Amino acid sequence: MLLRRFLTGFLALILAMTVAGCEPEPDPGGGKKIIAVSIPPQKAFATAICGDEMQVITVIPPGNSPANYEPDAREMQLLSKADLYFSIGVAAESAFILPRLGSIQVVDLAARVARELPDRHFASGSRDPHIWLSVARARVMVRAMLEAITKLDPGRADVYAANAQVFLDELDLLEQDMRALLSGRADHPIVVYHPSYGYLADELGLEMWALEENGKEATPQHLQAVIDRARQAEIQVIFCQAEIDSRQSAAFAEEIGAGIQILDPLSEDYIANMRAIAKAFADAS
Repeated sequence: MLLRRFLTGFLALILAMTVAGCEPEPDPGGGKKIIAVSIPPQKAFATAICGDEMQVITVIPPGNSPANYEPDAREMQLLSKADLYFSIGVAAESAFILPRLGSIQVVDLAARVARELPDRHFASGSRDPHIWLSVARARVMVRAMLEAITKLDPGRADVYAANAQVFLDELDLLEQDMRALLSGRADHPIVVYHPSYGYLADELGLEMWALEENGKEATPQHLQAVIDRARQAEIQVIFCQAEIDSRQSAAFAEEIGAGIQILDPLSEDYIANMRAIAKAFADAS
């Protein structure tokens, strides 16, 4: 009797495991089309256009660097379900993401932006990838995303166009407010560790000094040159970002008697974050 009960229970367990193993994987989009983007600001753009009509997934999670983030197998499995991928020209894409996408349709937003507005370049000659921190370039990306999303789901073209226009109007207001906030402050530079804000500084008529040199910690010579300039300009704040940890920032701030303020160039709350960045620049000048 005891053996019979054991065998019955064992067979029931095996049957349950077999049935579970045969169940299909849950649909990550819940039946909706799936759009993939690289960084959180792009998710803000896509969500503003799509609303709840599509699922938007971000490949590089908040708190990680777009320069070197490598998605794991689980993340790539989720990405493989996407109907559309919007790349933006960050280094992690070409190194770790695009070669593994297979047949997924890719829309290159960086190339689209470059056709309409020129790229910035660092002193080394390399391209500045931080195009999302330019309101003018954000507009170009929103329009390009609207075009691709409408082709993916033409039946809701009017809805997507109306949604996009609302967001474009918000970008117009954002730009006006930032320009008003920073009007007349062009003579006071901003000092950053990582040179994320070059496009934004150009648009707002500001000068950006970066501690980082060609994507790496600065040489003593470069650091001393920036220290001398910062002292002369009476710089009070050094701007850093959480996902890039550098002891040089703290040493530099201590050397000139400045404070350190953390900004987030990758926030998904794009409009509010850009306003916060502009206010931080204004308060520091």
